[in-house]
Amino acid sequence: MSTMVEKTVEITIADHAEEALALNQFYHQRTLGVQAMRRTEAEKVHVLTEQLEIAEKALSEAMAEIERLSPAKPVEAPEKPRKN
Repeated sequence: MSTMVEKTVEITIADHAEEALALNQFYHQRTLGVQAMRRTEAEKVHVLTEQLEIAEKALSEAMAEIERLSPAKPVEAPEKPRKN
C-alpha cells in the first residue's frame, strides 16, 4: 500500500513580490499594446473622416453641376414617325 505524504511548500514574501512584479510587467506591456492600437485606430478614423469630407464636397459639386446642366423644364422626347 502506498501512503500519501502531505507536502508543504513554503511561499515567502519574496515569492509574492516576484509574482506581483511579473504581473505588473505583463499588464504594463499589455497596456502599452492597447494604447498603440488605440492610436492606430484614431489615426485611421482621422484619415477616413478627411476622405469622407472630400467625397461629400465632390458629391455636392457634382450635384450642383448636374442641377446647372439640367434644363429648367422637362423636355419631352419627340415622337418617332410610324412606318406603315
